[in-house]
Amino acid sequence: MKSNNFGTLFLVSTPIGNLKDITLRAIETLSNVDIIVCENPSSSLKLLNTLNIKNKKLIQLNAIIERKNTSNIISILKQGKNIAYISDAGTPLISDPGNILVNDCINNEINISPIPGANAILPALIGSGINSDDFTFIGFLSNKKSTKTKQIKQLLQYKNTIIFYESSHRINETLEILKEVFPKDNKICIARELTKLHEEYIRDTISNITLTDEQSKGEFVIVLEAANLENQSCETLSDENILNKLKDLIANNKLSKKEAIKQISKEYNISKNKVYSISLKI
Repeated sequence: MKSNNFGTLFLVSTPIGNLKDITLRAIETLSNVDIIVCENPSSSLKLLNTLNIKNKKLIQLNAIIERKNTSNIISILKQGKNIAYISDAGTPLISDPGNILVNDCINNEINISPIPGANAILPALIGSGINSDDFTFIGFLSNKKSTKTKQIKQLLQYKNTIIFYESSHRINETLEILKEVFPKDNKICIARELTKLHEEYIRDTISNITLTDEQSKGEFVIVLEAANLENQSCETLSDENILNKLKDLIANNKLSKKEAIKQISKEYNISKNKVYSISLKI
């Protein structure tokens, strides 16, 4: 219960593709608030017009101007005005701006009311065929290939299903890194263009997954089975992967070559002689 006369900030989820994927409560909230804060006014206007919501004042709030505009929005809320915040698509704040605004509202004792609805994470997960009992959402990986490679190597340690977003500009590069790092029989599902006309689930193993030129277009959610490293043997770990893991242990974990060989041999049940022979390439 509110203890002041401030307005409420509603965090309203909007469709990620199909415009019918919006709740009655979301429509009611957008219709009744005084102001709508949005990431992109032009795309938001298309949605509002479709919902027949007219003459709403829009305030832009994206990653570039979030800090600048947040103080103005806080001031309006303190005047008792109700505001809805929407991102371009899906649930606000999930790999989108809005965290600064929400935290400033909390610090100013302004009520926040999330209106749940569409997002890309859960449809990708439940349609993937990969374990949905326990999962970790990563968001977007780095744009920089070297940093992304390190991030993907870190994902090997996760014991649950992994979900992350990817763009059409980097999807094939990301798949190549996954093939170098993850066990070849690891399950993967690429969910593309969710809820849109060309929605598609591409399910395979890491080693076999490929995308056509047409499939490389659009927006992607990648769902990865947890890497079962404990049972991985030399038959499922290529020489190239062994070499990469040796280099990683030596460079990043500061192990000697002898220590790295011993760790790889023990961790993956591979003979020391085999790992040693591969280490000669370093």
